[in-house]
Amino acid sequence: MTGSGSMNSLKSGSFTATFEEIKSVLTGTKCTGLSDETGGDVTVKGTFHIRDYKSGTELKTASIFLLAPVHFSCGETLVVIAGCVAAALMPENTLTKTLTGTIAKTGADNNIITVLNEENTANELCQLLAKEGANATKLAHLTVSPTINGFKQGGAAVEVLVMRL
Repeated sequence: MTGSGSMNSLKSGSFTATFEEIKSVLTGTKCTGLSDETGGDVTVKGTFHIRDYKSGTELKTASIFLLAPVHFSCGETLVVIAGCVAAALMPENTLTKTLTGTIAKTGADNNIITVLNEENTANELCQLLAKEGANATKLAHLTVSPTINGFKQGGAAVEVLVMRL
């Protein structure tokens, strides 16, 4: 996966990510984004927001990704993915030049499916949705742990600090 992003405020921004060499789990057929020229690539765009979430009784920090609908085909099958997916950000409370954003699942759902709203006063759903062909839209999941680096401010490299809001 390759990508880029830019902040437009302290807690939000936009992103583009390209998943490379994507294949159907069922058929092994390459999946290609309708806006992508390279077979096997699927590009995802959207916005991200830094939010807190509860892990048991502890507050942690996540980046939630709000996806613009992603249309791609796997052979003759059209797939549309949209919604929200949350990545646990690590390390927390340490100045760093590199973060890891872990999106994992337990069972059939992502680990983080609720996050606190911007004011940290109530939970909001953060669910990834998928529609395959003419079938009904259903919950989906994603597992990936990208490394996030190259932080700059005013053109100069900077370190970042992830902490609860």
